[in-house]
Amino acid sequence: MIDRKALIVEDDVESLWNCEAALKDGGFVVTPCSLPEEAVDKFKREKPDLVLLDIRMPGKSGFELLKEIRALDLRVCIIMLSAFGDSETVVRALKDGADNFADKPLNSKKLMITVEKELKRRDLEKEVRTLRGMQDEGPATVKDIIGKSDATERLRKEIKMYADTADVVLITGRPGVGKNLVARALHGESSRRHEAFVHRHCGTFSPNIFESAIFGHRKGAFTDARYDKKGAIEAAENGSLFLDEIGTLGFDVQAKLLLVIESGVYSRVGDEASVERTNAKFIAATNEDIQTAVLERRFREDLFHRLKEAWIEVPPLMERREDILPLVDHYMEIESRRNHTDPVELSAGMREMLLNHDWPANVRGLRQVVRNVVRTGDESVVESGLLRKPVITKTYGVSYDECTDLKSKVEMAVAEVEKNMITVCLRKHGGNRKQVADHLDISYRSLLYKMKKYGLRHGRWGQQEDAHPAA
Repeated sequence: MIDRKALIVEDDVESLWNCEAALKDGGFVVTPCSLPEEAVDKFKREKPDLVLLDIRMPGKSGFELLKEIRALDLRVCIIMLSAFGDSETVVRALKDGADNFADKPLNSKKLMITVEKELKRRDLEKEVRTLRGMQDEGPATVKDIIGKSDATERLRKEIKMYADTADVVLITGRPGVGKNLVARALHGESSRRHEAFVHRHCGTFSPNIFESAIFGHRKGAFTDARYDKKGAIEAAENGSLFLDEIGTLGFDVQAKLLLVIESGVYSRVGDEASVERTNAKFIAATNEDIQTAVLERRFREDLFHRLKEAWIEVPPLMERREDILPLVDHYMEIESRRNHTDPVELSAGMREMLLNHDWPANVRGLRQVVRNVVRTGDESVVESGLLRKPVITKTYGVSYDECTDLKSKVEMAVAEVEKNMITVCLRKHGGNRKQVADHLDISYRSLLYKMKKYGLRHGRWGQQEDAHPAA
């Protein structure tokens, strides 16, 4: 088991010792820090899974450090510490990005319960994001756009040009070219870089669920809306909202999205009488030939014209062959670090083969090749099948016939994601269906129905039956 790492930022020596002892007993490798000025450097060096952060310290306050650390890592678990845990302080800490709050003087047992709860929650969220294809990798810059071709240099210039001058950007390109990275670089190069970057994959939602996920909803808006819920637009306030595969949206949702982009106002589902305002930057991406989609009346022309005011086309890898070997070396280093191995020295012949391949799966396919070489430690896996095996990919541009059954395909994809999410939650909560229903924000009856629908038997997790009134 890999040791979990923790950083404690606390100027009170006794409190620092108590936290350190509790975390070490809990199996953490601990880095103590009594000087707030050193905290960010230690965070960058250690890359901890957990940060315990005191609020009141001489020099930099905990709130200042919270914003700096959160800007570096959106996923790290941060728990604030304070002897002055009034409601105003707690609310400010949570609003600024803390995951939880612990009162001082510290109770070791309560502290570890809070720590384990938050880390488990983050693990589950990570799995759910992965299932939904929404996993964010944090901020990026043009330095992360690897390559030396003229096309890549133009791409870097366009990103820097639109980072702050455009509040709406459209990114197009074939699957696997790196549209996600371009979106993150647009955010990372902008003045919004310290605010939230929210990524939503449009193709994983049914229309009704998508509206709630993007616009939020009020309690009672639909059957399972048991309380008010913030949408992605609100979560991206002052930051950037990345809508991946925007071409999968229906006309009605496209119209609502256009209204938000043009006016900056929107309403939560179930509360259409009230108006919310946003200043989020909208970044949209699609694999489709968007102009063909407009001609075939699958995408709104007015929304397309609004999006294309700042349009970045990411070229396929075969059109920028000068980037192939720099990308190979880049991913070789990344995958070697991840696997704790030395980079594999590729022969001149193998590098020539990589350079001359057409890469139908683009950068994504290249990285998979490198990953397999690193895992096996043998370059022959490339020649023995991976590159010569026929690769089935969708062409850039979707025919009208392929889209006639789009609704059923989306419903099937959503059902698969929903089934996987419920499965993951059942495992995480030891088969306790009440806890799973609460976590997924659906009613107990709905959960039972969905489990029956997907053939998910309670007994397969081998845990005790959850206590709940008869459904």
